[in-house]
Amino acid sequence: MGHPAVTIQVSSVSFMPFPKVEIRPRRSMAWFAFLSIFMVVASYVFVILLAAACVYLPYLLLAAGSANFQIIVLFLFGVVIAGAMLWSLLPRPDKFKAPGLPMERATQPRLFAELENIAGSLNEPMPREVYLIGDVNAWVADRGGLMGFGSRRVMGLGLPLLSILTISQFRAVLAHEFAHYYGGDTSLGPWVYKTQTAIVRIFQNIGSLGKLARIAILGVMYLVVATLMKWYFVVFLRAINLVSRQKEYRADELACLIAGRQPLIDGLRAIHGAALAWPAYWNTELVPMLNDGAVPGIGDGFARFIAVPTINQQIQRNLDKEIQEGKTNPYNSHPPLRDRITATQKLPAGFIPEDSNPARSLLNDADTLELRFLEKMNPDLKPGTLQCVSWDEVDRKSVV
Repeated sequence: MGHPAVTIQVSSVSFMPFPKVEIRPRRSMAWFAFLSIFMVVASYVFVILLAAACVYLPYLLLAAGSANFQIIVLFLFGVVIAGAMLWSLLPRPDKFKAPGLPMERATQPRLFAELENIAGSLNEPMPREVYLIGDVNAWVADRGGLMGFGSRRVMGLGLPLLSILTISQFRAVLAHEFAHYYGGDTSLGPWVYKTQTAIVRIFQNIGSLGKLARIAILGVMYLVVATLMKWYFVVFLRAINLVSRQKEYRADELACLIAGRQPLIDGLRAIHGAALAWPAYWNTELVPMLNDGAVPGIGDGFARFIAVPTINQQIQRNLDKEIQEGKTNPYNSHPPLRDRITATQKLPAGFIPEDSNPARSLLNDADTLELRFLEKMNPDLKPGTLQCVSWDEVDRKSVV
């Protein structure tokens, strides 16, 4: 069942009263959720049965009186490989490491007002922790605990996003991420993720037993187990990534209802284009300045960087190529940009007036925030080592 439609309460520091939205449930999403749960359960059942077969089949040969040396060794090897598989299958606690700079409402009231308005539009609780990260990306997750139990909501907001998106585009991105909370994607996510990492551990642990499989009969068991695990893992990845792509389409749909269709399309294009330029900007423009002990505005510099005509033209060419040539990969968790834009264009436009102000204007004292971000991500850096400068100062020095 979907959550009831609600009217968003607007903070005194917010600039946009969100309209009341009505969200229609999609029965197909329940089937995709069922597929995720089925694949998780099937994975544990498959591995347990395969481990049992590794022990039971050699045991049958021993019980039938074929207790020669090779059969005894095969039985012992079956016990070892079964133990490695079951040990790999045991869930581990989620050790969450802060991915960036923690952000607080007390110091960033305008940004958190936007987050609270979007959360209110979906009748969803706010994430307990919000981090500023160094990627051209935004994400939400339930982290900590064991297999999702005892977890907490966290959100990552990419520093570059705030410099390349307008407020309307940024709202659409936020709405897309909160839609993952609304759809229960982050609740199932830990189960799927833990299952996937458990299968990877199985490959790693049975791979370490490869040297023991040099004896011919052991090699047969090793090859059969490895082949069956590989076939199953391919099926598992294709299934969960199919579900993931459908969840992305659904999150885009809800984002359009809340923040508008065109801001989402423009935001998707801006993010994909900027993702290609961010590494070049960081390595060629910013790192040399940091090595000299200077910190020009990171976000401001990136906005200037992608606005350079030659760079902007290259970004557009790469973006057009991605849209024209992008194809669905069964192992990708996200649909290609072309398909997302095509699906979004079929949705209602929405009635929300656009705000073309830069999303960076939602930040208080952005330069100091960026300096704290650098210090957080580089713990060996002594506080006070870096000095804030403007890009205008940098340009004047380069001319001199």
